[in-house]
Amino acid sequence: MLGTTPTSPTGDPPVTPPVGPTITPHTPPPAGAAPVQQTATQAVAKRADKRARDGGTNSFGADFVDHEGGLTSTAQNRAQGRVLALGANNSTKPTLRATAPGWHEHVPCELLLDVDTAQREAAPDAATFAVATDSDDPSGTTNDDTGVTTAHVATARAKTWRAEAAQLRTDTASTVMTTHRGTAAGHTGAGVHRGIAGMSDAHDLEIHAQLRGLTASEDKLPQTALPVYMAAVAVASLAPAAAIREKYPQGRLNSSEANADYEGLRNSMKDRLQQGMNHLSEDHQHLVHNFIKDTMGPALKLGGRHIAPGRASSPLRDRGEATTGPRGGGYLPVADALTRAPTRTLHPTPAEGVTLASYVTAPLRGRAAE
Repeated sequence: MLGTTPTSPTGDPPVTPPVGPTITPHTPPPAGAAPVQQTATQAVAKRADKRARDGGTNSFGADFVDHEGGLTSTAQNRAQGRVLALGANNSTKPTLRATAPGWHEHVPCELLLDVDTAQREAAPDAATFAVATDSDDPSGTTNDDTGVTTAHVATARAKTWRAEAAQLRTDTASTVMTTHRGTAAGHTGAGVHRGIAGMSDAHDLEIHAQLRGLTASEDKLPQTALPVYMAAVAVASLAPAAAIREKYPQGRLNSSEANADYEGLRNSMKDRLQQGMNHLSEDHQHLVHNFIKDTMGPALKLGGRHIAPGRASSPLRDRGEATTGPRGGGYLPVADALTRAPTRTLHPTPAEGVTLASYVTAPLRGRAAE
């Protein structure tokens, strides 16, 4: 089923990797100072520091491996030689094709740990718990003294969110992100540029959107529609080929496969996402469409993009002519979209036990043909 939590075929318990966040000295604000509102990433860092000072550990840790798109047992992971543990140093972990420093986490593992810690700090049988979120989150409440914004989340909803979040990963060699201004921002492993300009802004854009999905009320974004929305955010966060070439005229992706057919692979992601969308009721499809337009739409609009009517993503794009940089052109006419764009054979539905998140992001992990 779509959005279900994968289980270990062998029953092996997940391995909990050690967590070692950098501890920054705590400096109290001056007396009478006005509270400073913080972003989601700052809130995550603050919680990580507190957890380290308190001797906290990661009880959520699990091994991520791209094995048929899902989580498998630790023994199977090691046998296949493709282990990537949450909380581990991404830069030392090769991807499936060993072409990049590691995976791009569309939902950072620090945020997963933050949500997990917040739940464990609540009462054991609590139906809801409070999580740190952005100060402009409409579901949140800001403490006037601390400036920290929190929102209450249903425990069951958080379980669905975390299962999908842990699987939203793409190869950094194929990943170029979108900033709040709609421009491209190459990941450090993508190879299209040197430096990290725009990366922080692009990460914040997606973190904010993913947090909005977690904290949304059921009438705005039902729990059953959450996996589709989360995958839609990941797809929208990826810059189109034309925007990449405009920002980095001399750049090319470290992944030769992605560079040669970038929009073809993104089209595969959009098609897979639409399969998930089609499993929802018409009412829930409408809610997902509106919510992704609300969270990611402004940035897309600034970049000349839009969410297509009735879909959770922008329209499919022309694969374009061969070029030095990432290949791909503009939006396809609606009549041509289903006949010209797809270049991969897609599963009718994801395999049993595979999250929608893993299924949708697989094309940019070198698993487009599965």
